[in-house]
Amino acid sequence: MLVNQIGNKLDMKCRLYINGGSYIFRVSSVHNMVMPVFLKQTNDGLYLKVFIEKGNIDPVLKNVLHSMESEERNNHYILTEKAFDNNVKELLDKLCEIPSLILGEPSIERGKLIIRFRFHHNYNKAVSDVLSLKIMKPLFIDKIEYRPAEDILTLLMKKNQRTPISVIKYKIPVEAYEDKNITDIIKKHNAIVEIIDSYKDLDYFNTIVFSSDKIDGLQEIADNMYAVKLRTIMLEKLREKANNTGIYRDNIFGTVEGNYIIMTAFLSSFRALDYTRMLFSNSYELAGKNTISLDIVRQLGDDILKYL
Repeated sequence: MLVNQIGNKLDMKCRLYINGGSYIFRVSSVHNMVMPVFLKQTNDGLYLKVFIEKGNIDPVLKNVLHSMESEERNNHYILTEKAFDNNVKELLDKLCEIPSLILGEPSIERGKLIIRFRFHHNYNKAVSDVLSLKIMKPLFIDKIEYRPAEDILTLLMKKNQRTPISVIKYKIPVEAYEDKNITDIIKKHNAIVEIIDSYKDLDYFNTIVFSSDKIDGLQEIADNMYAVKLRTIMLEKLREKANNTGIYRDNIFGTVEGNYIIMTAFLSSFRALDYTRMLFSNSYELAGKNTISLDIVRQLGDDILKYL
C-alpha cells in the first residue's frame, strides 16, 4: 500500500487557536508572522522551540531576535521558551491518549499558538470530552475549527502552499528492523504504518497500521485500522537526533516491499538536508556502514504524488 492509497481514513481534523502571552507571541502579532513550533517535553516541563526563517526577517526583527538570545543557524533562528500555560501540556497529554489521533505541526500565527490534529470519527466523543474541559476555561482557547478532513496528501499539499514541505523516501534492508513478526504482517496484508511521533521521549512508537483487509491479533481502532506499539533502535535513535535539534516530522510512513522497508517522511524543506544527514549518520553509528538507499529527496509537488 502506498501513502496515496490511505486517503482520508483519518477523516476528521481540528485546529485550535490558543492565546499566548509571552513576547514571541507579540512579535508574531506585530510582524504578522507564521512561525513553526517544535514541542519538547523534558523533566522540567514542556518547551516550545520556535523557528524563524531568515528570509522572513527584516533588520528591525533581526535586532529583536538578537536581544531575545536566539540561536542563529545557516537559514533560520531558534527561540526556546517554556510553555506559557500548563493547560497546553494538559491538553496535549489528554489528546495523545485518544486512539487514532495524530498531532500536526504546531505554529505561532499572529499571536496565537495553533494546535492541529487529525483522527477517526469513531473518536468524536472522546475528542469532544477533552476539548470541553479546556474550551470552558476563560481566555485559553480563542477559536476552534472542527470538521471532516481531506485525504492526507491533500492536507500536505495545502501546507506546502503555506510553507514548503519536502518528502524523503528511502529504503533499508528488512533485517534492520528487530521485530520480524510485524514486518511479515505488513507485507502479508499489503499494509502501511503511520508513525505517531510523540513530543515526549518514549521507549516505543505508537503507530497506526492501515491495512487492505482484516488483521487478526492486533488492536482494531476502526475498519482495517490498528493501533500497534513498535520498538526499534533505528527509529528511536533517529527520533532522538531529530528531537534534540527540533526537526518536526509532519508524517512518517513505512511499508514492506520484498526484502526492504520503504520509509516516507514529510518535513519542512529548510530542514530536509539536516534530516537526510541524520539518516546516514544513524546508519553508520548502528551498522558501521551505510544501509540507506534514497529514492526521493525533493519538495512536494503534483508530479511526484503518484510515487508516494
